[in-house]
Amino acid sequence: MFSCPFKPGQLLQVEGPDGAWEKMTVVEVRSGAPLSGKKPGVYLRAHAHDANWVERISFSVWHGLRICTLSEPKS
Repeated sequence: MFSCPFKPGQLLQVEGPDGAWEKMTVVEVRSGAPLSGKKPGVYLRAHAHDANWVERISFSVWHGLRICTLSEPKS
């Protein structure tokens, strides 16, 4: 079973495929097949994009990303 070390609301710095770092906020972590139709994965919102834009990082590529924690998750 996959376990994600991050929590919603946490600010991260993620290195993309092009080598550029981008600030992102964890929006949601889904481990199973939810009724809403969203696929399992880690949903991140990039600060450089529109507020409604959310990117899903599938668990299969999660471990290939370099991620720095910028802040502790909000409790």
